[in-house]
Amino acid sequence: TTTCPAGRCVEDAGHPMNVCDLLATLPGVAYLARETLIAPKYVLRAKRAIKKACQAQIDGLGFALVELLSICPSCWYMDTLTAFEHVEKNVIPVYPLGTFVDRTG
Repeated sequence: TTTCPAGRCVEDAGHPMNVCDLLATLPGVAYLARETLIAPKYVLRAKRAIKKACQAQIDGLGFALVELLSICPSCWYMDTLTAFEHVEKNVIPVYPLGTFVDRTG
């Protein structure tokens, strides 16, 4: 990004956190999912996940979170299509999509 043009420095910032994997181990989590916004079919999945997470909170079932993988082409110095490909080829393999916890019934 513009704030770290050489990339993330693990020594200074630490390793990226895998939020869903960490939160899935905690008690009180009702719904936890990771989706992406790189194509219309994924946007529809994300919309369903967000709706489910909100309903879990409304119903008082516990903590709910949907992690969304998206692009930032201007900060990545990429055109939009290349940024979509970057998420698909490089980000999703490290942060796989799916539902990690679903205690909504």
